[in-house]
Amino acid sequence: MRFLHNCAPDCATGGVACDSYHKYQEDVMLLVEMEVDRYRFSISWPRILPDGTAGNVNQAGIDYYNNLIDALVANGIEPLVTLYHWDLPQALEDRGGWLNPESQDWFVEYARICFEAFGDRAKLWITFTQPWEIAWFGYGDGHHAPGHSDAPGEKTYQAGHNILLAHAKTYRMYQEEFFASQGGMSRAKVIENPFAETLSLCEETDAGGYVLTLHMTEFFFIIFFGRVTIALNINHHEPANPADPADAAAASRRTDFMLGWFADPVYFGDYPQSMIDKIGEKSEAQGYPESRLPAFTAEEQEMLAGSSDFFALNFYTSTYVRNFVNDPECVSYACDSDTEVFPDPSWKLLNYIKNRYGNLEVIITENGSSDRAGNLDDALRIYQLKHYINNILKGSSNKQLITFSKVPAMYLCHTPRLLLLAILLDGCNVTGYTAFSLMDSLEWPAGFSEKFGLHFVDFEDPERPRTPKASSRFFRQLIRDNGFLHNCAPDCDTGDVACDSYHKMSEDVMLLVDMEVSRITYQFTRAYILVDRYRFSISWPRILPAGTGDINQAGIDYYNDLIDALIAEGIEPMVTLYHWDLPQALEDRGGWLSPESHDWFVEYARVCFEAFGDRAKLWITFNEPWVVAWMGYGTGGGAPGHSDAPGEKTYQAGRNILLAHAKTYRMYQEEFFASQGGRVGITLNTNYHGPLNPADPEDVAAAARQMEFDLGWFADPVYFGNYPQTMIDKIGEKSEAQGYPESRLPAFTAEEQEMLAGSSDFFGLNTYTSSYANNLVHDSECVSYACDSDTQISSDPSWYGTGSDWLKLYPQGMRKLLNYIKDRYGNPEVIITENGSSDRAGNLDDALRIYQLKHYINNILKGSFTPSVPVLLDGCNVTGYTAWSLMDNLEWSSGFSQKFGLHFVDFEDPERPRTPKASSRFFRQLIRDNGFIEENLCEY
Repeated sequence: MRFLHNCAPDCATGGVACDSYHKYQEDVMLLVEMEVDRYRFSISWPRILPDGTAGNVNQAGIDYYNNLIDALVANGIEPLVTLYHWDLPQALEDRGGWLNPESQDWFVEYARICFEAFGDRAKLWITFTQPWEIAWFGYGDGHHAPGHSDAPGEKTYQAGHNILLAHAKTYRMYQEEFFASQGGMSRAKVIENPFAETLSLCEETDAGGYVLTLHMTEFFFIIFFGRVTIALNINHHEPANPADPADAAAASRRTDFMLGWFADPVYFGDYPQSMIDKIGEKSEAQGYPESRLPAFTAEEQEMLAGSSDFFALNFYTSTYVRNFVNDPECVSYACDSDTEVFPDPSWKLLNYIKNRYGNLEVIITENGSSDRAGNLDDALRIYQLKHYINNILKGSSNKQLITFSKVPAMYLCHTPRLLLLAILLDGCNVTGYTAFSLMDSLEWPAGFSEKFGLHFVDFEDPERPRTPKASSRFFRQLIRDNGFLHNCAPDCDTGDVACDSYHKMSEDVMLLVDMEVSRITYQFTRAYILVDRYRFSISWPRILPAGTGDINQAGIDYYNDLIDALIAEGIEPMVTLYHWDLPQALEDRGGWLSPESHDWFVEYARVCFEAFGDRAKLWITFNEPWVVAWMGYGTGGGAPGHSDAPGEKTYQAGRNILLAHAKTYRMYQEEFFASQGGRVGITLNTNYHGPLNPADPEDVAAAARQMEFDLGWFADPVYFGNYPQTMIDKIGEKSEAQGYPESRLPAFTAEEQEMLAGSSDFFGLNTYTSSYANNLVHDSECVSYACDSDTQISSDPSWYGTGSDWLKLYPQGMRKLLNYIKDRYGNPEVIITENGSSDRAGNLDDALRIYQLKHYINNILKGSFTPSVPVLLDGCNVTGYTAWSLMDNLEWSSGFSQKFGLHFVDFEDPERPRTPKASSRFFRQLIRDNGFIEENLCEY
């Protein structure tokens, strides 16, 4: 094709690309190293038929694919073959390409040659990959081959129509001419039988194969025969405002126009009715004698319906959709759906396919993530693989299913060694996942600038060497484990060493000195700083390995040395007693679900006050109890990983933590305050939640309710003695309707309320981001904290993203939150004990972190009242700011993949060297200036 020669970035073409033509044996060894058992690749039509027709077969092309298939089979890797990945022979494009009705027969002729040459060994076939892109990008907006953009409301639909008919004709041709002779098994597996029951011999399955059962019931076979499908691409579309029927209809319509455009004909025989109606109405209004969407004849509909043996899905991202009526004179596919889209980070598509198309077998044939730097430490790609596969497993009826994918024309797949047919959350029938891609390659008009590979390819080197990225190791481990093992962060990172501050304590104190920590608060890993103050947390099991009883003197000595070193440098310690590391012995006794946990914590705190309270005068009992209660005992995303009763255990754990805090506060007042004179508080985390639609009273009420369910859940008892009335009422009403004898939110006694009220000497606040809330009444049968508030939260797509999917930067939210606390809690002293920004690359020139620090601190100063700032706007009583974090560290279940530090830590080096980032210099200047001085901000 001439298209890329006209040309992609740096005039990159597919003439050589990653050169798998000459390096296929090396690439097969990469697959063996990855331990995959299925490999998806595409055949190049012009490599087989240079002029596109059967009159001129290129034997060298046939030989290449035969050699590749033989090498795969010899290594136990099953071929999954795509016939068309956008490379139409130029001779056929010159004859009209996919606009020519003859294209249907050209394709059938080409497919027949491939089935004849390779079908004795290749049993899984995809006719077209992403026909939506061919039709719209190739014949609509013109930014893909062949580059047509002159009739986006006509040619687009003509091309799509011909592609669909080419697919259907090819599917029927395979059934008639090849299935009988080539329909041998594509795989025969002995599989452990999770049901322990006997299935009848030779029972035909919905997947197009047969189940042969051994009567001992421990095992069964699944055998698949030759199968043909089409690979469709789609974004998942969510309504921008779920409460707006017009947006809900728009999201459905958008999905019809993207996925349904091709899926509905393949499965039902015709286009979605919404497409037929919309385009018909617009065509008539625009003066066309008939619809711009070509109609199928009755015979074509019959040929199309059911022309797929499984649902092949290419998926990368999601979008929000709002209703938007386009200019009636706009003749384009882009205008026909009357919708507007913008990004949304969710994956709910599998449930849509299950519900619309009858829970077909789905093989995800492409999914991945790109970057432009080609970093070997590709943490973002690991994050994408981990979380997308995790969401597939949540939705799938197949518990273990992994697959791997492609370099355009080269895909790689892994399917389960054990296909355990377990019922998970949603019951979607997903049997394979294909990661895009094995290695970096030519990404069509983007050239080599976008890199999707799990292996780096050096396109400057004529030898095109391949180098494994960190994601390839992660994926190989995922295959070895056949899924996710418990207790394993990315790359199975742990906190055993992390940044090794235990041994590098003196060096880290010198980092604080170099930062000139004074006047402003700053924070470190699990050690945090404040101008002349440094916040760190004590590890409970380091002090009391069994949680109670015997004291570990080495732990006491370490924290004494740290506190002494800080004081010697004029830095005041600020000590957190609990940052989520409950001793395992106590978790085994029930953890925070046990009422005894109050007393365990008081005993531990007493040991710390006795050992360190003569020098440490600022104490935080708990860091982010919301995270402990909800993530630890609700979703299971944090330690200890409970997720079985998110509407019960969550509230039980929260209640016990609150009482442990209050008892500790009162114990300090009674036993230590007179001699030590310190202050005790608790650090609470929250987003600022604003209404999605400020003009909608229901959204305004939802935002207030979300604030109470997040911040008020813990702040109201600490300041007022009891939960917010909204929580009490909502959870009480839902509990009664769900048949509980009493509320799932445990009540405090009058004595406990008195002990709780006023149990904090300052308001410790951790905050990073903001969100919108809208009213959404959840299913009455949903027993979960997530449903109890009857709200839904979202972020603004215009906010800057970071290395954490939950963290979007909205500096103004900081000021709004401080005013909320001032108004609701009587303007208490606030110390911001965490605030920061993450990335995944660990760049030393971390401009986004500088932006975050600059704008968040600026909004704090706008809202604050301190003696050093005489002109103030809001009068919030903020006395300190703590940036997270001094250095990169273990970010819990995210491992080392999310980097929050002002100093880079090389976790591959046993010495864990620290390197200052640009943000550390910015922050030091901010400390020197005690705020913002215009002439010192120029370089930032």
